Amino acid sequence: MELEQKSNAVKISAIAVVGLIAVVALLQHAIINAQNQDTISVVGQAKVHPKNDMAIINLGIATFKTATPEEALNQTTQKVAAVEATLDGMNVAKEDRQVTAYTFDTQFNSNSSSTDSGSQDNQKPEIIGYNGFQNIAVKIKGIDADPTLIDKIIAATAKNGVNQVGSVKFLASDIESVKQEARIMAIADAKNKATAMAKSAGLSLGNVSNLIENVKLAPGQGFDENNGSSYDSSSVSFSNSSSPLSTSSNVNITDLVMEVTLDYRVK
Repeated sequence: MELEQKSNAVKISAIAVVGLIAVVALLQHAIINAQNQDTISVVGQAKVHPKNDMAIINLGIATFKTATPEEALNQTTQKVAAVEATLDGMNVAKEDRQVTAYTFDTQFNSNSSSTDSGSQDNQKPEIIGYNGFQNIAVKIKGIDADPTLIDKIIAATAKNGVNQVGSVKFLASDIESVKQEARIMAIADAKNKATAMAKSAGLSLGNVSNLIENVKLAPGQGFDENNGSSYDSSSVSFSNSSSPLSTSSNVNITDLVMEVTLDYRVK
């Protein structure tokens, strides 16, 4: 009886091993078939000009060479309040404005020197005034309906304290729909290329096995209302200028480019 039980156990173990070997063989066959499956890879591209209907401008309010720090603070604060009131009057919503820089510093006489060269190291720099500065980033909507709106806001705020305009950024509020439009065009371009390649090689296209998407901005050829643009917001700066308004615009024209890579199985 005991020998019969051991014999049955050996038979069961043998069957299990054979079954495991069969499963491994099937898996290896499937993997080899998958690895040996022929594919072609194609890249489709589409370029779209976003319709800009918004812009972000940086309005700088600077005060120079006041007699005391308090005066620099008060004068700058008063100018900022006047600029905010001007923006209110031009229907720029408060949520579309943000203070992005707030600085005060002491201005020294760089030409001051000691008559006694021996005491030059101990001489304190001569203070000639105090400077204050605030920057307000403003989102302007509706520039597609009124292309002069940016100029109007700059001109109005310049009368009430703005004396520097930093970089300008043009935006499309429906950028996601622009991306989808470019995506559809890029996929169609890739499909056309894949069909032509397969036909030339005497192959038939199967299913798409992989898709990779890449979105980038490419330099455009010139500015118009349909082009996008980008800017470096860190470029905002100010200086003691005799002109009522000094600008340092840094606008780089761009197009939205969509690239898709499709991998097709072929047979």
